[in-house]
Amino acid sequence: MAGIFDLVRLYQSEWTEVNSRKFTPDECKAVQGASVVASQYGKSVCFLFVNGKRYIPLEPTADVSIGDTLAVDRLEIVALKYSGTNTQQKVTDILRIRVAKDDAAEVTFDNPFGL
Repeated sequence: MAGIFDLVRLYQSEWTEVNSRKFTPDECKAVQGASVVASQYGKSVCFLFVNGKRYIPLEPTADVSIGDTLAVDRLEIVALKYSGTNTQQKVTDILRIRVAKDDAAEVTFDNPFGL
């Protein structure tokens, strides 16, 4: 007996991180403010400049709320490349913003409890 998922096409939808970097000092100076806003991509960062605004979506795992103000020097620009199997996927390169974690201890194999 076939289930509904046997009738639906399966796509491997994966994005691979190509690189990430902090904002340069000049980029930080150019930004007058950065805040979290709702967008069609979930949450985005609205960067305010002297001559307007620019938006870049946040990583889905960012632990911030809509309305939060962000320090640009604590943000990273993450470049992703599409590596899935959906031939209908038109956009293959995207940017996301990563928010630096607080100064909490890092959870690693050697330190599984973050102590």
